[in-house]
Amino acid sequence: MFLEKVFGDLRRCARCLLPETFPGIDFDEDGVCNYCRDYKKVQVKGEEALRELLERYRGKGEKYDCIVPISGGRDSAFTLHQIVKKYKMRTLALTVDSGAITPEGYRNIEQITKALGVDHVWLRNEERIKVGRRNTRLKFHAWLRKPSINMIVPVLNAGDKTMNLQIYRYAHEHRIPLVIGGNNVGNSSFEQD
Repeated sequence: MFLEKVFGDLRRCARCLLPETFPGIDFDEDGVCNYCRDYKKVQVKGEEALRELLERYRGKGEKYDCIVPISGGRDSAFTLHQIVKKYKMRTLALTVDSGAITPEGYRNIEQITKALGVDHVWLRNEERIKVGRRNTRLKFHAWLRKPSINMIVPVLNAGDKTMNLQIYRYAHEHRIPLVIGGNNVGNSSFEQD
């Protein structure tokens, strides 16, 4: 098989399958990468802590207090709605188009940003999309060699790390001091563990 010939010797994390070619990655003696070793489980601190955090950033950016990444799914749409309507933050919606957004996702993004009256930026890089699709295919084929229900979410979401880097770079370059993401904690126990 061509993929095994080319990538068969590529070292990957024993937990998340990130390859040795991922920027800044290193492995311990058990083959676990620094990203997995540094992972901390989500701790829910409550709404009052959220309000206090938001107040620290209110008015700190030149035009926007925060970025809310939006994918077209329910979690990011709800987060955007709450940050704009409930917490009254000056918000920029931002989408990193990975090439995997569905037509419904595009429609949802357009509708929610229009309904809330927020500015929206698309980050789309055709070369990154090609590489991302290739990497997803490679990771999935690697997963198929030793399938585990506990590993399928990390395999399919590993591209999120590079999307997050793009979001943080954009925030830094445009002097937007806060990035707020949201997901439904408990939606999938595999995503949380």
